[in-house]
Amino acid sequence: IFNPDGSEAEKSGNGTRIFARFLWDRGLATGPALTIATPGGLVRADTTDGGRVIVMDMGRVSFDSAVIPVTGARREVLNEKIQVLDREFTYCAATVGNPHCVIPLPEISEELARTYGPHLERHGNFPNRTNVQFLKVRDRRNPQIEIWERGAGYTLASGTSSSAAASASGGVINLFDWTEANRSDLRPPVGNKMIHNSGKLRIMMIPRPSINSRLISARVSAVLTLCKQPTLTTYASLT
Repeated sequence: IFNPDGSEAEKSGNGTRIFARFLWDRGLATGPALTIATPGGLVRADTTDGGRVIVMDMGRVSFDSAVIPVTGARREVLNEKIQVLDREFTYCAATVGNPHCVIPLPEISEELARTYGPHLERHGNFPNRTNVQFLKVRDRRNPQIEIWERGAGYTLASGTSSSAAASASGGVINLFDWTEANRSDLRPPVGNKMIHNSGKLRIMMIPRPSINSRLISARVSAVLTLCKQPTLTTYASLT
């Protein structure tokens, strides 16, 4: 998987999902279940509904600095300070096979992502650079993110970014008020992802086809269950 700047991505939720659909459409899949090897680990694709729904098992999330990686002594990278340009941010770092930096703020915007995202991506804390998510919890059902993607720039939607933001905010730094069946809607600039916390830091994004495009429906749902070594499963509806 290659980014627009020519760098190689370890893993992409949308990329592997579209690749699985391509294999299905071309008759190259030997069955409804595929295992795809990426530099960020194996992902499993399960195809149902005649190829319209593809379930991506993305593997485990980690906040371990040695795994992400983040410089310094080995630790879980939670609620640490980082200085960029004229601002100091509090952030959490996570990996779902690729690195992420999640920054909770009272207000976020595309301009914020475009201004600070490039500098956070290349900050010295992140030896392999990082994806960046700016997170605002508008209310208990409506957390929102703006995304700066490593090697790609400002991005409207990202499966791994949404997974990392949900893991950090709902499961670790407790920004969500998990009420009403423990659900919240995570909102990138395009689409939304319904997050469900059932107690063990496990995220699943389940299809809710309400926005159509030429390749995929931009809306998916997600289930978040809290656990020490969570497994991320992405469910997406393709059109």
